[in-house]
Amino acid sequence: MEVNVNPCAEGSRSRKPKRSPEKWKCNIDKAKRHSAKTLPDPPKCNHKDGALQCKTLKMHEILKFHENFYRSKCKTDQDKFLLKYRNP
Repeated sequence: MEVNVNPCAEGSRSRKPKRSPEKWKCNIDKAKRHSAKTLPDPPKCNHKDGALQCKTLKMHEILKFHENFYRSKCKTDQDKFLLKYRNP
């Protein structure tokens, strides 16, 4: 009994496609949910003393924090970022 085997041509798909979870609809929706919608507004309160010193924040500091927070679209990474800057 003789079996003839023909080799596959170079570049042809002989296997099923690889998984790509970044293209799945549920993961795309999740990334959109945890991404920035708009730029932040400056705080509009009158706290100058005590623990809340909103008036001393400059807009470039707020933008830098916003940029660093939304750098990752993963919720767990964003939570870790918030815990890193939380006051004890």
